[in-house]
Amino acid sequence: MEDKRRYKLYKHGKLWCCTAVTIASLTIGMAALHADAYADNNQITTSLVTDSSTSRPAPAQAVATTTENEVPVDQATVNNPSANNGWLDHYQVTTDENGQNIFRASGWHACGQSNGERYRYAILYDNTAKGEISRQRVAPVDRPDVQATYPKTANSRFSGFNVSFVLPSNINGHSISLVARYSNDAINGEGQQTDFWFAPVIIDNTNRANLDQIASVQSAVLHLRGWHASNQASGKKYHYIIIYDQTSNQEIARQLVTPIQRPDVAQTFPTIGNAAGSGFDVTFKLTPQYSQGAVTVVSRWTNDPVGNGTDTTDF
Repeated sequence: MEDKRRYKLYKHGKLWCCTAVTIASLTIGMAALHADAYADNNQITTSLVTDSSTSRPAPAQAVATTTENEVPVDQATVNNPSANNGWLDHYQVTTDENGQNIFRASGWHACGQSNGERYRYAILYDNTAKGEISRQRVAPVDRPDVQATYPKTANSRFSGFNVSFVLPSNINGHSISLVARYSNDAINGEGQQTDFWFAPVIIDNTNRANLDQIASVQSAVLHLRGWHASNQASGKKYHYIIIYDQTSNQEIARQLVTPIQRPDVAQTFPTIGNAAGSGFDVTFKLTPQYSQGAVTVVSRWTNDPVGNGTDTTDF
Protein backbone atom coordinates (compact mmCIF):
# COMPACT_ATOMS: atom_id res chain seq x y z
CA MET A 1 0.00 0.00 0.00
CA GLU A 2 1.37 3.39 -1.00
CA ASP A 3 2.21 5.60 1.95
CA LYS A 4 1.15 9.10 0.91
CA ARG A 5 2.39 11.87 3.20
CA ARG A 6 1.67 15.55 3.58
CA TYR A 7 3.77 17.93 5.68
CA LYS A 8 2.49 20.61 7.99
CA LEU A 9 4.59 23.50 9.35
CA TYR A 10 4.26 24.69 12.90
CA LYS A 11 6.30 27.04 15.10
CA HIS A 12 8.07 25.86 18.24
CA GLY A 13 9.66 28.84 20.01
CA LYS A 14 11.85 30.55 17.39
CA LEU A 15 12.09 27.44 15.20
CA TRP A 16 9.83 26.34 12.33
CA CYS A 17 9.25 22.58 12.39
CA CYS A 18 7.35 20.16 10.19
CA THR A 19 5.36 16.97 10.87
CA ALA A 20 4.24 14.23 8.50
CA VAL A 21 0.61 13.10 8.40
CA THR A 22 -0.10 9.62 6.96
CA ILE A 23 -3.22 10.05 4.81
CA ALA A 24 -3.79 6.38 4.04
CA SER A 25 -3.95 5.22 7.66
CA LEU A 26 -6.30 8.06 8.62
CA THR A 27 -8.57 7.22 5.73
CA ILE A 28 -8.76 3.56 6.77
CA GLY A 29 -9.60 4.51 10.33
CA MET A 30 -12.43 6.77 9.19
CA ALA A 31 -13.73 4.12 6.81
CA ALA A 32 -13.82 1.53 9.59
CA LEU A 33 -15.55 3.95 11.94
CA HIS A 34 -18.12 4.75 9.27
CA ALA A 35 -18.71 1.08 8.53
CA ASP A 36 -19.35 0.28 12.24
CA ALA A 37 -21.85 3.10 12.60
CA TYR A 38 -23.62 2.10 9.40
CA ALA A 39 -23.96 -1.50 10.51
CA ASP A 40 -25.28 -0.50 13.93
CA ASN A 41 -27.96 1.81 12.57
CA ASN A 42 -29.15 -0.26 9.62
CA GLN A 43 -28.80 -3.86 10.83
CA ILE A 44 -26.33 -4.85 8.11
CA THR A 45 -22.77 -6.10 8.29
CA THR A 46 -19.84 -4.47 6.48
CA SER A 47 -16.33 -5.87 6.11
CA LEU A 48 -13.15 -4.24 4.83
CA VAL A 49 -11.24 -5.70 1.89
CA THR A 50 -7.59 -4.75 1.43
CA ASP A 51 -5.56 -5.08 -1.78
CA SER A 52 -2.12 -3.81 -2.78
CA SER A 53 -3.26 -0.29 -3.52
CA THR A 54 -6.25 0.75 -1.45
CA SER A 55 -8.74 -0.16 1.28
CA ARG A 56 -12.49 0.32 0.90
CA PRO A 57 -15.74 -1.06 2.31
CA ALA A 58 -17.09 -4.21 0.67
CA PRO A 59 -20.71 -4.26 -0.56
CA ALA A 60 -23.15 -4.45 2.35
CA GLN A 61 -24.91 -7.77 3.06
CA ALA A 62 -28.20 -7.79 4.97
CA VAL A 63 -28.46 -9.87 8.12
CA ALA A 64 -31.67 -11.86 8.52
CA THR A 65 -33.25 -10.83 11.84
CA THR A 66 -36.39 -12.14 13.53
CA THR A 67 -38.12 -11.35 16.79
CA GLU A 68 -39.23 -14.04 19.21
CA ASN A 69 -42.90 -13.76 18.17
CA GLU A 70 -42.45 -13.48 14.39
CA VAL A 71 -43.53 -16.13 11.88
CA PRO A 72 -41.74 -16.39 8.53
CA VAL A 73 -43.22 -15.37 5.19
CA ASP A 74 -44.78 -18.56 3.87
CA GLN A 75 -44.30 -18.60 0.10
CA ALA A 76 -44.83 -22.34 -0.32
CA THR A 77 -48.46 -22.59 0.76
CA VAL A 78 -51.35 -21.98 -1.63
CA ASN A 79 -52.97 -19.78 0.98
CA ASN A 80 -56.60 -19.22 1.94
CA PRO A 81 -56.41 -15.63 3.26
CA SER A 82 -59.79 -15.87 5.00
CA ALA A 83 -58.81 -18.86 7.15
CA ASN A 84 -58.87 -18.23 10.91
CA ASN A 85 -58.95 -21.34 13.13
CA GLY A 86 -57.77 -22.21 16.60
CA TRP A 87 -57.98 -24.73 19.42
CA LEU A 88 -57.15 -24.71 23.12
CA ASP A 89 -55.50 -28.06 23.82
CA HIS A 90 -55.06 -27.55 27.55
CA TYR A 91 -55.52 -24.96 30.26
CA GLN A 92 -54.94 -25.02 34.00
CA VAL A 93 -54.50 -22.66 36.92
CA THR A 94 -51.42 -23.49 38.99
CA THR A 95 -49.47 -21.76 41.75
CA ASP A 96 -45.87 -20.54 41.86
CA GLU A 97 -43.44 -20.84 44.77
CA ASN A 98 -45.12 -17.87 46.50
CA GLY A 99 -48.64 -19.27 46.18
CA GLN A 100 -49.55 -16.85 43.37
CA ASN A 101 -52.07 -18.20 40.84
CA ILE A 102 -50.84 -18.66 37.26
CA PHE A 103 -53.08 -19.33 34.24
CA ARG A 104 -51.31 -21.66 31.79
CA ALA A 105 -52.58 -22.60 28.34
CA SER A 106 -51.41 -24.35 25.21
CA GLY A 107 -52.98 -24.73 21.80
CA TRP A 108 -52.77 -23.36 18.26
CA HIS A 109 -54.03 -20.54 16.04
CA ALA A 110 -53.71 -20.75 12.24
CA CYS A 111 -54.45 -17.57 10.29
CA GLY A 112 -54.48 -16.90 6.54
CA GLN A 113 -53.40 -13.29 7.13
CA SER A 114 -50.15 -14.33 8.85
CA ASN A 115 -47.91 -13.34 5.93
CA GLY A 116 -48.93 -9.72 6.43
CA GLU A 117 -49.58 -9.95 10.16
CA ARG A 118 -46.46 -11.81 11.22
CA TYR A 119 -46.26 -10.97 14.94
CA ARG A 120 -48.03 -13.21 17.40
CA TYR A 121 -49.60 -12.16 20.68
CA ALA A 122 -51.76 -13.71 23.41
CA ILE A 123 -54.16 -11.54 25.40
CA LEU A 124 -55.96 -12.52 28.61
CA TYR A 125 -59.31 -10.73 28.88
CA ASP A 126 -61.62 -10.44 31.90
CA ASN A 127 -65.15 -10.86 30.54
CA THR A 128 -66.69 -10.05 33.91
CA ALA A 129 -64.80 -6.77 34.46
CA LYS A 130 -64.74 -6.07 30.70
CA GLY A 131 -61.06 -5.28 30.50
CA GLU A 132 -57.71 -6.69 29.43
CA ILE A 133 -55.72 -8.38 32.18
CA SER A 134 -52.42 -8.75 30.36
CA ARG A 135 -50.80 -9.52 27.02
CA GLN A 136 -47.58 -11.12 25.92
CA ARG A 137 -45.61 -11.98 22.82
CA VAL A 138 -45.99 -15.56 21.67
CA ALA A 139 -43.09 -17.64 20.42
CA PRO A 140 -44.37 -19.83 17.54
CA VAL A 141 -44.42 -23.57 18.28
CA ASP A 142 -43.97 -26.16 15.55
CA ARG A 143 -47.28 -27.97 14.85
CA PRO A 144 -46.97 -30.33 11.85
CA ASP A 145 -50.31 -31.89 12.87
CA VAL A 146 -52.08 -28.57 12.32
CA GLN A 147 -50.31 -28.09 8.99
CA ALA A 148 -51.55 -31.52 7.89
CA THR A 149 -55.12 -30.55 8.79
CA TYR A 150 -54.92 -27.01 7.36
CA PRO A 151 -52.51 -27.31 4.40
CA LYS A 152 -53.93 -24.20 2.70
CA THR A 153 -53.38 -21.83 5.64
CA ALA A 154 -50.10 -19.91 5.59
CA ASN A 155 -47.80 -20.66 8.55
CA SER A 156 -50.10 -23.34 9.98
CA ARG A 157 -46.87 -25.27 10.64
CA PHE A 158 -45.88 -22.61 13.21
CA SER A 159 -49.33 -22.08 14.75
CA GLY A 160 -48.70 -23.55 18.21
CA PHE A 161 -48.34 -21.62 21.47
CA ASN A 162 -47.60 -22.07 25.17
CA VAL A 163 -48.44 -19.14 27.46
CA SER A 164 -48.73 -18.34 31.15
CA PHE A 165 -50.26 -15.31 32.88
CA VAL A 166 -50.13 -14.18 36.50
CA LEU A 167 -53.72 -13.81 37.69
CA PRO A 168 -54.79 -10.82 39.81
CA SER A 169 -56.01 -11.53 43.33
CA ASN A 170 -59.56 -10.31 42.57
CA ILE A 171 -60.16 -12.68 39.63
CA ASN A 172 -61.93 -15.48 41.56
CA GLY A 173 -65.37 -16.20 40.16
CA HIS A 174 -64.73 -14.20 36.99
CA SER A 175 -65.09 -15.34 33.40
CA ILE A 176 -61.87 -14.95 31.40
CA SER A 177 -61.01 -15.49 27.73
CA LEU A 178 -57.71 -16.16 26.02
CA VAL A 179 -57.34 -14.28 22.74
CA ALA A 180 -54.78 -15.37 20.13
CA ARG A 181 -53.66 -12.59 17.76
CA TYR A 182 -51.63 -12.06 14.61
CA SER A 183 -50.61 -8.42 14.11
CA ASN A 184 -48.40 -6.27 11.87
CA ASP A 185 -47.24 -4.38 14.99
CA ALA A 186 -44.12 -6.02 16.42
CA ILE A 187 -43.98 -3.80 19.53
CA ASN A 188 -47.48 -3.72 21.03
CA GLY A 189 -49.64 -6.09 19.00
CA GLU A 190 -51.96 -3.37 17.77
CA GLY A 191 -52.20 -2.10 14.16
CA GLN A 192 -53.70 -4.47 11.62
CA GLN A 193 -54.70 -7.66 13.42
CA THR A 194 -56.63 -10.93 13.28
CA ASP A 195 -57.94 -12.37 16.58
CA PHE A 196 -59.27 -15.74 17.65
CA TRP A 197 -61.28 -15.83 20.89
CA PHE A 198 -61.25 -19.14 22.74
CA ALA A 199 -64.22 -20.25 24.86
CA PRO A 200 -64.57 -18.48 28.23
CA VAL A 201 -63.12 -20.08 31.36
CA ILE A 202 -64.64 -19.55 34.82
CA ILE A 203 -62.12 -19.15 37.63
CA ASP A 204 -63.34 -21.29 40.54
CA ASN A 205 -64.31 -19.35 43.67
CA THR A 206 -65.37 -22.24 45.93
CA ASN A 207 -63.53 -23.49 49.01
CA ARG A 208 -63.30 -27.25 48.34
CA ALA A 209 -61.96 -30.11 50.46
CA ASN A 210 -62.49 -33.74 51.33
CA LEU A 211 -61.38 -36.04 54.14
CA ASP A 212 -60.64 -39.24 52.23
CA GLN A 213 -59.64 -41.28 55.27
CA ILE A 214 -59.87 -40.90 59.03
CA ALA A 215 -58.63 -43.76 61.16
CA SER A 216 -57.40 -44.54 64.61
CA VAL A 217 -54.23 -46.53 64.00
CA GLN A 218 -53.96 -47.42 67.65
CA SER A 219 -55.14 -45.98 70.91
CA ALA A 220 -54.80 -42.17 70.87
CA VAL A 221 -53.22 -42.12 67.36
CA LEU A 222 -55.23 -40.39 64.63
CA HIS A 223 -54.40 -40.75 60.91
CA LEU A 224 -55.95 -38.30 58.42
CA ARG A 225 -55.70 -38.24 54.62
CA GLY A 226 -57.46 -35.91 52.19
CA TRP A 227 -57.16 -32.67 50.22
CA HIS A 228 -58.05 -28.99 50.41
CA ALA A 229 -58.09 -26.80 47.28
CA SER A 230 -59.23 -23.19 46.97
CA ASN A 231 -58.38 -20.06 44.97
CA GLN A 232 -59.21 -18.18 48.15
CA ALA A 233 -55.84 -19.46 49.32
CA SER A 234 -53.94 -17.62 46.58
CA GLY A 235 -50.79 -16.13 48.11
CA LYS A 236 -51.03 -18.43 51.15
CA LYS A 237 -48.35 -21.07 50.76
CA TYR A 238 -48.47 -22.70 54.23
CA HIS A 239 -50.92 -25.58 54.74
CA TYR A 240 -51.80 -26.77 58.25
CA ILE A 241 -54.08 -29.44 59.69
CA ILE A 242 -55.45 -28.45 63.11
CA ILE A 243 -57.31 -30.64 65.62
CA TYR A 244 -59.90 -29.02 67.92
CA ASP A 245 -61.64 -30.54 70.91
CA GLN A 246 -65.39 -30.08 70.37
CA THR A 247 -66.17 -30.09 74.07
CA SER A 248 -63.80 -27.34 75.14
CA ASN A 249 -63.52 -25.76 71.67
CA GLN A 250 -59.79 -25.59 72.15
CA GLU A 251 -56.97 -26.53 69.85
CA ILE A 252 -55.34 -29.85 70.65
CA ALA A 253 -52.59 -30.02 68.03
CA ARG A 254 -51.53 -28.77 64.63
CA GLN A 255 -49.19 -29.98 61.95
CA LEU A 256 -47.57 -28.30 58.93
CA VAL A 257 -48.46 -30.30 55.84
CA THR A 258 -45.89 -31.64 53.43
CA PRO A 259 -47.78 -31.18 50.13
CA ILE A 260 -48.91 -34.34 48.37
CA GLN A 261 -49.58 -34.23 44.65
CA ARG A 262 -53.21 -34.87 43.73
CA PRO A 263 -53.52 -34.98 39.94
CA ASP A 264 -57.07 -36.31 40.34
CA VAL A 265 -58.10 -33.11 42.13
CA ALA A 266 -56.32 -30.94 39.56
CA GLN A 267 -58.09 -32.75 36.74
CA THR A 268 -61.47 -32.31 38.39
CA PHE A 269 -60.89 -28.65 39.26
CA PRO A 270 -58.49 -27.28 36.60
CA THR A 271 -59.10 -23.63 37.51
CA ILE A 272 -58.09 -23.96 41.19
CA GLY A 273 -54.48 -22.89 41.53
CA ASN A 274 -53.38 -25.11 44.42
CA ALA A 275 -55.39 -28.20 43.41
CA ALA A 276 -52.38 -30.18 42.20
CA GLY A 277 -50.58 -29.84 45.56
CA SER A 278 -53.68 -29.93 47.76
CA GLY A 279 -53.19 -33.35 49.30
CA PHE A 280 -52.29 -34.12 52.90
CA ASP A 281 -51.48 -37.24 54.92
CA VAL A 282 -50.88 -36.58 58.63
CA THR A 283 -50.80 -38.51 61.90
CA PHE A 284 -51.49 -37.09 65.36
CA LYS A 285 -50.78 -38.70 68.72
CA LEU A 286 -53.45 -37.48 71.11
CA THR A 287 -53.22 -37.38 74.88
CA PRO A 288 -55.47 -39.90 76.71
CA GLN A 289 -57.98 -37.25 77.72
CA TYR A 290 -58.83 -36.61 74.03
CA SER A 291 -58.53 -40.13 72.67
CA GLN A 292 -62.19 -40.97 73.33
CA GLY A 293 -63.69 -37.51 72.76
CA ALA A 294 -65.13 -35.78 69.71
CA VAL A 295 -62.71 -33.69 67.70
CA THR A 296 -62.95 -31.34 64.71
CA VAL A 297 -60.44 -31.39 61.87
CA VAL A 298 -59.59 -28.05 60.27
CA SER A 299 -57.55 -27.64 57.11
CA ARG A 300 -55.97 -24.19 56.87
CA TRP A 301 -54.05 -22.28 54.20
CA THR A 302 -52.24 -19.22 55.51
CA ASN A 303 -49.41 -16.81 54.76
CA ASP A 304 -48.13 -17.23 58.32
CA PRO A 305 -45.28 -19.78 58.68
CA VAL A 306 -46.59 -20.94 62.08
CA GLY A 307 -50.17 -21.34 60.86
CA ASN A 308 -51.85 -18.32 62.44
CA GLY A 309 -52.46 -14.86 60.99
CA THR A 310 -55.62 -12.95 60.19
CA ASP A 311 -55.61 -13.93 56.51
CA THR A 312 -56.44 -17.63 56.47
CA THR A 313 -58.59 -19.97 54.38
CA ASP A 314 -60.10 -22.65 56.60
CA PHE A 315 -62.20 -25.70 55.83
